[in-house]
Amino acid sequence: MVEVISIHVTKCAGSSLRLALEQAYAPATVFLMHGDNPANPISRTNIDPEGSAERTRQLYEGLDKNVQAIHGHLDVKKFRFISRSVRRITILRHPIERTISHYYFFRQDHPSGHPIRDYLLRNDLSLLEFARLPVIKNFYRQVFFGGVDRSELDFVSSIEALPQRLPTLCALLDREISLPRENVGSLRAMSPVISDEVLESLANLLTDDIDFYQDWTTA
Repeated sequence: MVEVISIHVTKCAGSSLRLALEQAYAPATVFLMHGDNPANPISRTNIDPEGSAERTRQLYEGLDKNVQAIHGHLDVKKFRFISRSVRRITILRHPIERTISHYYFFRQDHPSGHPIRDYLLRNDLSLLEFARLPVIKNFYRQVFFGGVDRSELDFVSSIEALPQRLPTLCALLDREISLPRENVGSLRAMSPVISDEVLESLANLLTDDIDFYQDWTTA
């Protein structure tokens, strides 16, 4: 029986959270759902929201009875039909750091197919040009959590506060959880090539998401 739904927000330590869940529950009991990413403009959830919601319900009802955790790039609204006894959890990263990490991740030589990445590479976007794209600028407030109230999630932590918040997560899930260190590009590592002027411009572009991040991670 499913006990937890884990929302993997892009470049927010989601891979570490997946590994932690697999260690806590066993890999075979963690069901991964990455094929309907809210941040992909051509995903089913963006093109056909009602069809996507129906598909999610069908997938859920057809899950093996041994599945205990669902993890992936998920629209939490599509799981409102599930009992609130099933915990909803996520980890967030400061929007400036998240955007920088996302930008450099897309600049790497990964297989194409994601329309935002393809657009970035085709037009050789700068960091600021990337950050002003609506799908990036509003990544938290609209793309992943648009129409969602903070109370719908049982656990939200910033990456920085996670070591201190981990006991709370363990108690919530009644599991021993340890988080491996994820290989993410940090702002500190990028700082030699990012000027104060660019960082200030990023802060201005991402104001709404920064406010969202602060509200959700301090609640």
